[in-house]
Order: sequence, then C-alpha cells, then structure tokens
Amino acid sequence: MRVADRVTFGKHVVQTFQTTDLIEARACRRAQFSGWIKTLNVGGASVTGLVHSVKEDDLSNPALWTIQIIAKEQRTFKRQQRYKSA
Repeated sequence: MRVADRVTFGKHVVQTFQTTDLIEARACRRAQFSGWIKTLNVGGASVTGLVHSVKEDDLSNPALWTIQIIAKEQRTFKRQQRYKSA
C-alpha cells in the first residue's frame, strides 16, 4: 500500500492511498458502509479515520484500489459499572 495524496478541506484532512490487496480493499469497503473508524498500516505508520471512498481502477493489471480516509481519532469509551457491588 502506498500513500498517493494528502489534502486538507477546512479542518478535515483527507488522505488517499492506493493498494493492490483485495482483502484490505474489502475491509475498507465494509468500514465505509458501516461507518466504522478504520486503521490502515502504511509503510510502518498507522492512519486512523473514516473511509470516505473506495474506488477500483478497472484498467490496471493487477487490480488497483484507491482509498480515501478522513483522519479521525479512535473513540475511547469509559467502562461503566453496571451494578454496584455490595
């Protein structure tokens, strides 16, 4: 996977990646439709954010997917105590 571009729209940073890995492209597509925050490992660095788009380049051989991610932090939730211990 390689970084293709990085663009800033106002306060949002959109990063574009290209990959030939079908499994990674499918995982990003699932995260896109589910609204999940996805973490990608690119060149030893990890990028976390919402998947904006996953596009396949029909003319390339092997198949090439372009993935755009809007950078966001992973949410952390505070664990709540359900029952008070006696």
